[in-house]
Amino acid sequence: MRAAASMTRRAFRTGLALTVVLSWAAAGVAETPDFTGVWQLDPKRSEDAKAKAAAVVGGAHTVGNESKERERVNLRNWLLPTVEHLDHFEVAQSAQEIKLVGGEEEPRVRIFRFDGSRTRIGEADVKFKYKTKWEGAVLTIEEEAEKGKGKIIDTLAFDADGKSLVHTLRFDARGLKAPLDIRLVYIRIR
Repeated sequence: MRAAASMTRRAFRTGLALTVVLSWAAAGVAETPDFTGVWQLDPKRSEDAKAKAAAVVGGAHTVGNESKERERVNLRNWLLPTVEHLDHFEVAQSAQEIKLVGGEEEPRVRIFRFDGSRTRIGEADVKFKYKTKWEGAVLTIEEEAEKGKGKIIDTLAFDADGKSLVHTLRFDARGLKAPLDIRLVYIRIR
């Protein structure tokens, strides 16, 4: 009787250990998606980035507090042309990094290492610190400007159809009436 109980316990422990090891192995095998490709904006499935940006940056002229308004107008003069280039999006991804190129005429290149080890220099020499993280099949990239001047959060994921790339963008900075939140859907063209 004792021998049978001991064998049953040993079989149970072996089965439990095997289940744990297989679960860990399956979790490690789950691959992150590869967003590499050339993507064209699908305007029917995307939000109007230009209208949303215009709503949060206000008018083209300064009103009231001169220095704050000058900062807001400068931000407006950068942001509105930037969203003009969201119609075309290129991604090159490796195991170590992802390279995002937005726009065709004046491409804006952003490169992020998955280990978060780099700081990049942005427009007007504003330094950004960033971090990347995978949450299942969703990549989140958080960029924060030094001295608290602004924050950009991008998420990339495939749509339910598995063929479209969904890019959400949140931009928050001093001088905006509210954070800018945009959902963009792209179709792979190459």
